[in-house]
Amino acid sequence: RYVLGGDPAEGVGGDRSVIEVFDIMTLEQVAEFVCDHIPPKEFAHVVDKVARLYNMATAAIERNNHGGTVLEELKLHYPNIYKREVFDEKFRKKTQKLGFLTDSRTRDLILDEFDQLLRECNVVIHSAILRAELFTFIVNDDDKRVAKSGNHDDTIMASAIALKIARLPRSTFVITPLS
Repeated sequence: RYVLGGDPAEGVGGDRSVIEVFDIMTLEQVAEFVCDHIPPKEFAHVVDKVARLYNMATAAIERNNHGGTVLEELKLHYPNIYKREVFDEKFRKKTQKLGFLTDSRTRDLILDEFDQLLRECNVVIHSAILRAELFTFIVNDDDKRVAKSGNHDDTIMASAIALKIARLPRSTFVITPLS
């Protein structure tokens, strides 16, 4: 019934590590965790605890940069991690990879969908932090959507990931038991 979007950071300043939890049925934001200085492995344990509190929520963690470290630690403890299907060119077969990969294509896709949900009032946001970020999220000179200088976009990205996964057909969720 719940999905957790996670945007990990290095844990030494700059970006923040964020968790956003949404109800899959109502698209209502039900929880948020924002921390400036938490190492990736510690963040994985927070994700584990929050996801368990929300009925073993599907944890969709951005795998870019420090997300790989978070996912490697998380998979040791938590079974319900979002996996994406990719085609392995070397072995010519489909495989599954942990986490949500954000690249120029998927970033635009999730931000477009998040924008549409907001415009249609189909998502309920309770967080003052997320609302503040939305007011400072702009299109820069390179036509890229970013936070204004001196601001953050971490809660936006975590929310956009969570809502993208929440809107996927249930059959795309893969739960793998811990070994």
